[in-house]
Amino acid sequence: MKYKLSNTASIKELEEFTGLPLKHPNVYAKSPIITGFQEAITPVITENNPKEIEFGIWGLLPDNFNEDWEVFQNAIDTLTINPSNIDEDILFNESLNLKKCVVAVTGFFTSYLHNGKIYPYYVYSENKDPFFLAAYYNTLTDGFITFSIVLNTVDSNIKKIQNLSKLTPKVLSSADKDIWLNKNFSKLELTEFIDKPTGVSLKSHTISKDLFNMGISYYSMFDEVKYSELIQK
Repeated sequence: MKYKLSNTASIKELEEFTGLPLKHPNVYAKSPIITGFQEAITPVITENNPKEIEFGIWGLLPDNFNEDWEVFQNAIDTLTINPSNIDEDILFNESLNLKKCVVAVTGFFTSYLHNGKIYPYYVYSENKDPFFLAAYYNTLTDGFITFSIVLNTVDSNIKKIQNLSKLTPKVLSSADKDIWLNKNFSKLELTEFIDKPTGVSLKSHTISKDLFNMGISYYSMFDEVKYSELIQK
């Protein structure tokens, strides 16, 4: 489920957690389910402006693109990027303004295939605070920020609840965030950093299969749903 995120933090919770103000607080809205298949605006902190929380559109666009977001995303998926393939990605190589940012979320989702059925898991921080995902972004000529989330190989904990993909979003702690936004990282240092285990203690549980339905979003969707067939696996 690398195409769905969650952000249920209030303005106060987000600003207290990051220690930063929202640049446009009147624009902010909680988003229980953020789906990459629809144009979604998400709070981000960029390396060019690490003192404020801005907003970015999930799904990187080329610097000079002047059509609708949906047009480009229907042609190529830029919601996520695998760092091991970044040198071969023409979009990333031709994005002159490409820089690093972090995306503030309160959770993401994984899927587990068992006996011919798929079960969704909600992944969140142990203390239920927001946390960050590593990303790359650029700023379009109209001033909009668009971003792509960095993926890395799943760790041992995520492997227990995800077997349909070997990749998962790169989770960052507050300390990791400051390191990631450092402008002086070499390519080798970035690769080594991405491969390091996260400093965030994560928890997870199975949730309603309503998650698989487009357009459905409600807060009780995050309540634990116990599937008897999984308890015995």
